[in-house]
Amino acid sequence: MSISKQYMEIEVKNVWNALNLLRNRIVEDCKTSYLIKI
Repeated sequence: MSISKQYMEIEVKNVWNALNLLRNRIVEDCKTSYLIKI
């Protein structure tokens, strides 16, 4: 049981990290687009 719990925690961390990376990339793209418009 503890093994699957650890695995789930690792999976959650991986998904969270992926979401954060994606959000950061979207924010950077928006900043770049905004700067280009100016």
